[in-house]
Amino acid sequence: MNIAPEPEVDQEGHSGWDEPFGDEKLHEEDPQKEQKEQSEKREQREKKRQDEPNWGPVFDRRYYGLSTLFQHPSDEPSGLLPAETTYKYKPLDAFQQEFRLVYIAPAEFEDDIAIWIVHDRFDNAPEYFALSYVWGSQEDPQPVIVHACWAPDREDVDPNHNIITVTRNLDVALRHLRDREEPEEWIPIWIDAICIDQQNVAERSQQVAFMGEIYRNAEKTYVWVGPFADESDEAMEWIDLIGGSIDVNWGNESMKSTDLLEKTKYGPMADASVPFEFEWPWPLLDLCHFTNREYFRRLWVRQEVKLSQHKVLACGFKQLDWDLFTGFARWMAVKPYTCVDKYGVWTKEMERKYKVGSDLISNICAKMYDGAFLTFDRLRFDNSKLNWKDPRDAIYANLGLLAPEYRELGIEPDYDKGPAAIFTDVAVRVATKLRSLGFLESCDRSAIHLDGLPSWVPDWSSPMMMVADPEHIWSASAWISAQVEYLGDGVMVANGVPVSEVRKVDNWEDQMPYDGQPYMVCDCIRYWCDHVPADYDEREWFMKGTGLTLLEAWCLLFLYGNLSDVFEAGQESKVHRPDLLSLQEAKELMLIIWKARSFHEIWCLDDPTWQRMERFLSKIGDRMKGRSVFRTVDGDIGVASSSVEPGDVVCVLLGCPVPVLLTPKETDGSSPDDPKQWQVSGSCFVVGWMDGEAITGPLPESCRTVDWRYRKDIPPDDRINRLRCGLLNDEEGTLETNPSKVLQDCGIPCIKYEREPHLLEVSPDALLRVGVNLQQFRLV
Repeated sequence: MNIAPEPEVDQEGHSGWDEPFGDEKLHEEDPQKEQKEQSEKREQREKKRQDEPNWGPVFDRRYYGLSTLFQHPSDEPSGLLPAETTYKYKPLDAFQQEFRLVYIAPAEFEDDIAIWIVHDRFDNAPEYFALSYVWGSQEDPQPVIVHACWAPDREDVDPNHNIITVTRNLDVALRHLRDREEPEEWIPIWIDAICIDQQNVAERSQQVAFMGEIYRNAEKTYVWVGPFADESDEAMEWIDLIGGSIDVNWGNESMKSTDLLEKTKYGPMADASVPFEFEWPWPLLDLCHFTNREYFRRLWVRQEVKLSQHKVLACGFKQLDWDLFTGFARWMAVKPYTCVDKYGVWTKEMERKYKVGSDLISNICAKMYDGAFLTFDRLRFDNSKLNWKDPRDAIYANLGLLAPEYRELGIEPDYDKGPAAIFTDVAVRVATKLRSLGFLESCDRSAIHLDGLPSWVPDWSSPMMMVADPEHIWSASAWISAQVEYLGDGVMVANGVPVSEVRKVDNWEDQMPYDGQPYMVCDCIRYWCDHVPADYDEREWFMKGTGLTLLEAWCLLFLYGNLSDVFEAGQESKVHRPDLLSLQEAKELMLIIWKARSFHEIWCLDDPTWQRMERFLSKIGDRMKGRSVFRTVDGDIGVASSSVEPGDVVCVLLGCPVPVLLTPKETDGSSPDDPKQWQVSGSCFVVGWMDGEAITGPLPESCRTVDWRYRKDIPPDDRINRLRCGLLNDEEGTLETNPSKVLQDCGIPCIKYEREPHLLEVSPDALLRVGVNLQQFRLV
C-alpha cells in the first residue's frame, strides 16, 4: 500500500491522536512550520487538480450520492455522518468458512474513509493484507462509509451502503495506510472491527476461531503501533540500526553481531557484557516512549503477530521489517547501557519505564520463534501487564499460540458461556486428557475474582501481581503424570504427597512497602534471616535433609534457583550468562549482607562489588514483591504468594511441576462421613522439595539438575515436557534426560512413557510399595 501525506497538527504542534508519554513533552514540533508544510501540500494538490481535470478516483461521486466521499481536501466536511453504526451486515456462511475482506477507497489524508466489503473463503481468497492494531477508546467514534460500488473484478459485493463507526485509533491507522492510487492497485485488507459483526455473538465466536487462519494466510500484516509522537521516527531509526546489527537465536536466547558488522565499531553491539554508551539521553527517552505504547500492552497482539507470515512494523509514515524489531527487543532485554545525561531528564522513573517497555516487547517477540508455545501452566504470567476487555479473551486470544497438544483439546470460542464455566472446562480438559496439573502454578487464592470458580482453577482473567518466575528445570513430582478424577460441580480428586505444614509466614509488604530501594531489600533479608548468627560459619550450618548449607539455601530461595550454574551441563568450557549470577557470586553477596552492621557498610563497597550487589538486590526485590517467606514445622523454608497462611499444607500433587499449598476447608459438620476437602492456596518454591524428593528421595550429592540448551551433543528430541533439562552426575560425567529411567533406578516401575506430548504413567501401588506417602486430596 502507498503512504498518504501527514495529518494536520493541532495548535499544540502534535497530531492529537495520542497523548504524550507520561507528563513529558520534550520533543514538540513547531506548529507554524507544520501548518506551513500542510498549506504547501494543499496548494500542490489544488494545482494538480487544475492541471489534471480527471484527477481523483474514477467513480462518479454524484451517482452514489456521497457528497463527502471524494471531496477535495479544501472542502469542509459535511458533519452529517451518523454517530452510530447503521450498516446491516450480510450473514456469513459458516459452513463454507466465509470471512469478510475490505477494500479501502483511495483518498487524501483528510478525506472521509470509504470502503467496500466482500465475502471470501479460505480456498478462494485473493491476496490480502491484515491489520494488527489497538482498538483504543470507544469515545469519539469515527464514521466509515460502506460504499455500494463494484470493487475491481468482484461480483459478490454487499449492495448495502451505510455507516460503520470505528474507534479513533482505527480511523487514524486507515488514513495513514490507505492508497492514493488507482483502484487497480488495491489489495483487500482484513480488519477485525469491520470484518466481524461485533453485535452478532455467534458470528464473533466463529470468526475468532478463524483468526489464526486469517492472519496465517495474509500476504502481509501491518503492525500498526500508532501515529508519530514523542520522536517516534528517531526511535524507529535506532531500532533499525540495532536490529540490523545483531542476529538473535531465540532458541537459546543468544545473540551475535551480523557478519558485516562484526569487525566494525558496532561489533560489540551483541556483547551483553559490554555496556552500550548513549552520548545523549534523547535516544533512550525516544525508545522508552516507543516501547511503552499501548499497542504492546494488547493481549491479542501476540497471536496476530506470531501467526502472520510477513510482518511490517508501522508507526506514523515510517515502516520497518518486523525481524529488525525482534532483534532490537532481545538487545534491549539483555544489553546494559550507560547514559551521559547533562540535563537531568533520564530519571529513576524513566529507567523503570525503560525496563517495563523492554519486558512488554520481549513478551511479544520471545513467542515468535519456531517451537515457542504457550501453555496453560504459566498463562497468567504470560498475560501479565497486558490489557483486554472480555475475561474470556484471556483464553481465546491465546488459542493460536498454544502447543499442539493443547490445541487438540477441542477448546472453541463460545461467547455465550460465562468466564468461570470456560476456565473450569479448560482446566478439566487439561487435567483429564493431558494428565497435567501444571496450571496449578498459576493459582492464587487471593486473585480469584470470578464467582463460582473452584480454587484449583486459575482465574486467568485476573492480573498476576507477582513477577513471573523462570520455569523450574525439573519437576517436584518427578515428572509423573497426574492421577485425577473430575467428580463434577467443581470437585477434583487428585493423588499427591503431603510434605509439611506451614508454621510461620513473613509477608514482604508487612515489613516495609517496597519501592525498589536497595536498602529496603537488605532490611527484609536481614529480618527474614534474623536467626543467622553474626559469626556464621558456612561449614557448620546446614539445612536439614537437603545437603545444602544455610547460605546456599537462602540464595536458592531468593533467586528461585535461577543461577548460571544450571547451564553448566558438563561442557568443557563455562557458559557465559552475564544476565545471571552464579551460586558462588550469590553466596558472597548474601554473606556481605548478613555480616554488615548497617546498610551504610554495603553502600560504601567498592564500585564493582556495589554494582553486583545492586543487581543482586534488584533481582530479589522484583521477585519477592507480592510474595511471602514461610517456614514449616519441619524447618523448611519457602516462598509463596501473599495468600499463604499458617496451617497450610505443602503438598506435591502428581502432574504438577512445583509444590502447592492446600488449605483444609471447614465443613458444616452435618455429616461426619463427608470426605475432607481442600482449597488450593497457590503454588510455592520450597528448598529441598523441587526436584522430585517427595517421590525419589534426596538426590545424591554428585547429582544436580541442569539445563542442557548449550550442549550440541544432546538431540533436541530429548526434551522433557519441552524443557531442555536433565540430571547430571558430576563424578561420572553422565547426563540422564529420561525421567522414566530415573524412576526405575529408584525402584519405581513405569507403565508408559511418551516424550511428546509428555506422559509418564506410574501406578499408585508402585509408589506405595517403595514407601511414598501417596494420598488422595479432594480439591474444591
